[in-house]
Amino acid sequence: MKVSKKARIASGVKIRYEAPAIITGALNVKRGFQIGAYSYMRSGLITRLGEIGRYCSIGPNVIIGETEHPLDWLSTSPFQYSQAWRRKHFRMMEELDETAASGDADKPCFPDLAPVSIGHDVWIGANVLVRCGVTIGTGAVCAAGAIVTKDVAPYTIVGGVSAKPIRTRFDDHTISELLELQWWRYDAADLMNLPFHDVKASIVALKKRIDGGLVPREFIYKTKKWENTPAASD
Repeated sequence: MKVSKKARIASGVKIRYEAPAIITGALNVKRGFQIGAYSYMRSGLITRLGEIGRYCSIGPNVIIGETEHPLDWLSTSPFQYSQAWRRKHFRMMEELDETAASGDADKPCFPDLAPVSIGHDVWIGANVLVRCGVTIGTGAVCAAGAIVTKDVAPYTIVGGVSAKPIRTRFDDHTISELLELQWWRYDAADLMNLPFHDVKASIVALKKRIDGGLVPREFIYKTKKWENTPAASD
């Protein structure tokens, strides 16, 4: 996996990846995730992300799974529910910390916060925010500046604040064919010389290759653990 020298990956974070996968810019990664082959990420913040499929394009200044705050507690401040926050950022003494909040103070405010899941062939544009727990389906597009608070269906383009469906990339029949074909199972070298500009012709051509014995690429992941912000690595 190639990682830009500008990236900031927290100590102890593990990333499972298929090569080639790339982080090209100043991406701040707080927790580990899984990324598929031929996917790249540019810059932004990753807090809660479960997986990214193959052939995904994640644009600049994207925020995925950022921490949320309680709306029905006394305050929205994390001083109430995070002992680590109190000690690290507010430098509260341990003796004081013991009486700083209720008996549930050290439990997560949102224990059900789920990581974001991103399918294959997803394009997330610049300055997009994806809320915790959202699933972005295969082939979907999140337009620049969108705030994505709900699941995005496969091959659907969404945009706006909060993001809403704009249109689908293809007609229903073509989408069904693509999801059945699962073209992302194949290595990029095996897809070369398809008529990429014509999706229906590409489907026909790829089916012929599959009938001729084309074998999918296995999903084999390696794991890399960071102790410090890395230089470019493989």
